[in-house]
Amino acid sequence: MDVKNLWFYSIFVITFGVALAFLYFYGYYMSFVILNYHRYSLADFYFSKITHLGDGITFTAIFYLMYGKNDIPKTLSLIICLIFSSFIVHLLKNFVFDDWFRPLVVFGNQIVNHIKGYEAYGKSFPSGHSTAIFTTLFCIVQWKNWNKIFQILWIFIGLSAGYSRIYLGVHFLGDVLMGIFIALVTSHLLFNFFSNRLFFLKDNLSIKKLMMIISVLSLVVIFLLRVIFQLNF
Repeated sequence: MDVKNLWFYSIFVITFGVALAFLYFYGYYMSFVILNYHRYSLADFYFSKITHLGDGITFTAIFYLMYGKNDIPKTLSLIICLIFSSFIVHLLKNFVFDDWFRPLVVFGNQIVNHIKGYEAYGKSFPSGHSTAIFTTLFCIVQWKNWNKIFQILWIFIGLSAGYSRIYLGVHFLGDVLMGIFIALVTSHLLFNFFSNRLFFLKDNLSIKKLMMIISVLSLVVIFLLRVIFQLNF
């Protein structure tokens, strides 16, 4: 555990532990029903927006433009971690737990509260969005010693994005927790490993320009797909 960012890890451990206990006592299905039950118009708006940070691309691009451009090796290490963790999710979801389906398939429209445009009927376990956002955040908190405000902000973003998957009715609690666990293991095994080996790229101006262009284009494309064409993913 990185004691440099104790606030982040403390809140994470407590929340993750409480969620595990909740899952254990109420079970895979009932825990979802309880957490998905209550609806509020403001919460509908908030969780339908924050969930998009879980695609990995959006938050990574924003973070790079704000801070990451000063450290290319760590930015590339973050991307590598995202690729590895996403690959693990893909293998588990499509080849190991391929008969674990999403809440709308299991319960139907009568029980699952969901928002129009965010319906999902495919394979459920584990949650790819939860893996992506927490892989990004676990890499970020290994990046440097953040002050308390940033640590709380990072964990708040992660927990909000993770819970949004349940609130929107597209994942069970167990899916989200497994996704977070994959992110925890992957990022802590690989981030510093690759950061140290890519250090020679730190002052490479060509890669910095390329990363800047990719980040801007990613945000533009995502904005067009979501706002203009109203595609949710």
